[in-house]
Amino acid sequence: MKPGDLVKYKFVTGGSLQRAQTMGSPLVEQGLVLEVHGPMVKVIFPTKNNKIHTFMKRSLILVSECKE
Repeated sequence: MKPGDLVKYKFVTGGSLQRAQTMGSPLVEQGLVLEVHGPMVKVIFPTKNNKIHTFMKRSLILVSECKE
């Protein structure tokens, strides 16, 4: 994973989806990787008013790779 890649959250259960909707977290939307630091990834979500969230790499799926 590198900056510019398109990612989405790997696994969403019914309970976590409901909590995410209540808190406004983007679990079903696709986001753009901004930064990668070790096991952490900073992702921006355009569909959520450009909110930025941090996730563990292992909890994200690579949807599309950025070509250099």
